[in-house]
Order: sequence, then C-alpha cells, then structure tokens
Amino acid sequence: MHRPGKEPIPTPAPTPLTESLTIQLTLSGRDLEHFNAYRKAVHALNPDNWSVELKQAFTGVSDLRTHCTPLKAEAEEALTEALYEQAEAQLRTRAAE
Repeated sequence: MHRPGKEPIPTPAPTPLTESLTIQLTLSGRDLEHFNAYRKAVHALNPDNWSVELKQAFTGVSDLRTHCTPLKAEAEEALTEALYEQAEAQLRTRAAE
C-alpha cells in the first residue's frame, strides 16, 4: 500500500520474450470448465452450426449472440490467465536452472 500523497511506483512490465516458448498446458478443474465453456460458446456462435430456423429468425440469432458472446469473453479471460500463470511458472523454473 502506498503512502497518502505519494504516487505508487508502478511494477515494471515483464521482459519481452525473444525466443519461442513451448508451453505444455494442463487444464484441470476450473480451468477445464472454462475451456469447455469457451468451446461451447465458439460452437454456438459459429453460423455453420445454426439450424435453418435460427438462421431465418433474426431474433434467435441476436438472442444467441447476446447470450454466448459474454460467456466466450469470460472463458477467454480465464483461459488466458491460466496460460499466463503456467507460462510464468515455466519461465521462473527455467530461470532458476
């Protein structure tokens, strides 16, 4: 916590990676739930997966997009966080070696 009247010192950004990074990603528990939610939302938002009736009913498409788009964004955020945490852990392990 910073002192009143003093600006907090920002945390420096991570050093950019200059070489490729291979990450072995293991999803389990809540991360796996987020991944399944993401897959479900992507599938639902793809017009190729819509029924003929849904394609013909603009209201149905609008409702589907309204429902699935935030679910997809939430799952993307959670998956990105999981990927970030695993990549950072791998980089810390690599640096300690």
